[in-house]
Amino acid sequence: MELVRRILLELSESSQPLDARTFVDGNTTMEEVIYHFRIMEDGGLIKASVAYDGNKPYICTANELTWAGNDFLASIRSNSIWSKVKTTIAKATGDASLDVIKALAEKISTNMLLSSV
Repeated sequence: MELVRRILLELSESSQPLDARTFVDGNTTMEEVIYHFRIMEDGGLIKASVAYDGNKPYICTANELTWAGNDFLASIRSNSIWSKVKTTIAKATGDASLDVIKALAEKISTNMLLSSV
């Protein structure tokens, strides 16, 4: 889920499509990035383009966030909320769906706001 958040954050701050290579580093392979672009597009979070030469992708870009992508990012943008979401999930189940993560982030955010009133 860290890579999903990173893609959403960077795409939200960019005025240009982002090449998959932007996210490749010592911890993340090109194959992982392409997979995430595809499932994030399937899940309605981003609009992406993947062009293949046979079985091998040669162009892969994340073009823009969708409404759902912006909405999900709004719930996890804050580093403090994101940290609490990860800690809560790690203690409870170790893994969670996108919908559960969003609901949890919104609950944490609401509790933080209500406690400051």
